[in-house]
Amino acid sequence: MIQKMTVNDIRVCVELAEKYHKEHWFGKHTKYDADYIFANFRQFIVNPMVNMLVAYDDNKNIVGFSVCFMQPLLWTKQLRATINFSYLEPDHRKSGKFNAMVQSHIEWAKQNNCVDINIGDGAEHNGKFGILARQMNFDNVGTDAYMVLNYDKKD
Repeated sequence: MIQKMTVNDIRVCVELAEKYHKEHWFGKHTKYDADYIFANFRQFIVNPMVNMLVAYDDNKNIVGFSVCFMQPLLWTKQLRATINFSYLEPDHRKSGKFNAMVQSHIEWAKQNNCVDINIGDGAEHNGKFGILARQMNFDNVGTDAYMVLNYDKKD
């Protein structure tokens, strides 16, 4: 099950974020700060430009999270959604939960009239997110994976 993150979910997600940090390439050269993550998550869950999701297992335990930011493009007022951070416990990585979170982000992006959505989390062509993104019909552009959501919006 995938749901919006609530204030009650933050502490568990901060713990998961530490695991994410340890696994990810940037964990080798950046410091993990749980208080900073907690403060960010607390701000993000009330920010309409951020979609914070949690994934639950069958026992209603949080086993993952995903963060998608919406921002205007530099050259237009149109919006882009970027999935920046996603983490699932290793035992749940082939469960379809990542795909469900991405689909939820896509729907959120469409509701907010974003022109496209990308997975900007090091989605290199042969990386784990890049492979999943291609399976979900994202296109490779550079090292990111993009999906155009609406070709008709010109304003």
